[in-house]
Amino acid sequence: LQVRLMDSNDASLQKGLKFTDSLLTKYVGQKKITEQEKTDIRSRILPTNSLKDFTDVDFVVEAIVEDAQI
Repeated sequence: LQVRLMDSNDASLQKGLKFTDSLLTKYVGQKKITEQEKTDIRSRILPTNSLKDFTDVDFVVEAIVEDAQI
């Protein structure tokens, strides 16, 4: 399953990828997944800041931060 992670702000997009990487590393340490599974999972996450990359997707989940200060 290919996943597209989108944010219009590059810094926020990188922060999301870094968080994902830290979770995957944690799971490897807990022996829930292998290092190869971590690599495989991460390779299926495609970061983007353009809605054009969503023209051929079958399913979209929208999630936003509910913070009035943002």
